[in-house]
Amino acid sequence: MIRLTFVVSLLLVLIACEKSNPVTGITPEEPAFDSSINGQSLSYLRNQRFSLKLDLAADAGNQWEISMTDTTVVCVDSTAYWVKPNQVGGLIAETFYFCTMKSGQSVITMIEHQPWKGGGPTVDSLAFTVTVSD
Repeated sequence: MIRLTFVVSLLLVLIACEKSNPVTGITPEEPAFDSSINGQSLSYLRNQRFSLKLDLAADAGNQWEISMTDTTVVCVDSTAYWVKPNQVGGLIAETFYFCTMKSGQSVITMIEHQPWKGGGPTVDSLAFTVTVSD
């Protein structure tokens, strides 16, 4: 009886672990994008999540700055940083987790730059549109 309970418990844990990544929390149903999202238009229903993973030259002091035309339509839920294996220097990846909140449209613009240079040169940039419906 104890063995059966242990086996069943183990199976339930393994099934739950397959459904989401324990590090990122992203489930297989949640789309993940990279810099190729630039210029695209995305359509989602309300209360859906997606992620965007971008390279970041952190050793140079760079940061990603986000601006959105309507923060009530889509918001940044959280961010996470990942060390890129086998990379020389301080190149890391920053992942942004977005959540759609209400019907509408928002243009998301992101720039990578060194903020202390006060509007100095942009290292990288991208923009995409998110349309949310009920």
